[in-house]
Amino acid sequence: MMEYAEPSRQQLFRKTEIEVRNRVLVMGVGSAGCNMAAHVRETWDDGNGPDVIAVNTDAQALAACSLDRCVLLGKTATQGMGTAGDPDAGRMAAEECTDELSDLIANYDLVFLLVGLGGGTGTGAGRYIASLARKLDVLTLCFATLPFPFEGDQRIQLAEEGLRNLQREADAVIRLANEKLLDLVDPQTGLNSAFRASDEQVGICIATIWQLLTDTGVINLDFADIRQVAQRSGGLCQFGYGEGRGSRRASEALSAITSHPYLDKGASLAEASALMINMTGGPDLTLADIQGLVGQLAGKAQAGVRVFMG
Repeated sequence: MMEYAEPSRQQLFRKTEIEVRNRVLVMGVGSAGCNMAAHVRETWDDGNGPDVIAVNTDAQALAACSLDRCVLLGKTATQGMGTAGDPDAGRMAAEECTDELSDLIANYDLVFLLVGLGGGTGTGAGRYIASLARKLDVLTLCFATLPFPFEGDQRIQLAEEGLRNLQREADAVIRLANEKLLDLVDPQTGLNSAFRASDEQVGICIATIWQLLTDTGVINLDFADIRQVAQRSGGLCQFGYGEGRGSRRASEALSAITSHPYLDKGASLAEASALMINMTGGPDLTLADIQGLVGQLAGKAQAGVRVFMG
């Protein structure tokens, strides 16, 4: 006869070995994407952030890249000399490295893909890499810059076609029109400084999602929440950022968000069916601050908007 021993409370609630799934990669593709990735990496002063890698068909540009991890695409297809703005050449260069790229992506749960559209590598290879991630069931969020109007109709048409292709492959695409830089910085700002300002915004967005996934907050979000937001986005997402200080911190942050150029100065909120909101504050952050800010943002979106907050 066997006797049953009631398990102790300590046995029932003993912490076991649990794998923490927060494997995140930031991948810059093409010269514009690699520059963006390098600038984004610089915004994390403490070095605490996801892995960052540069992927390009231009060996000379990769050699000048400040990132430690780099992958050269198309050693045969483009011979390390770039694509001359041809998306088909960019795609073929990525196809040549299918096994290497697949092995790399498979190690992660979430990939941020940074591309500049309108050229060859970002437009062609970016879409192919997004398709590989989809096959591997790796959540892929893409930041895609679009050319200035003065860059010409052909480049703009390539970029628009590339954007549509990315939407078919990535879980969600965040569209960054370069012309919005005129609203983001002073018009007299130098071009390099203007792009850095845009990259800083991208860095804030990526760092926010990274923190939501890896840091323990008062209210936490997980990969399933981010996947739901992406699935409800219809393929396109937008983001804004704002901050405030002192007694008017919540209203100042709200004003900055609702006037942000990447949210079309708040107009995009009216079309949103889902919102992912991250709030970071000191010990003086109050329940009234949170309730007021989240309530006002949700009130500017569609009726029945789904709110994910951390």
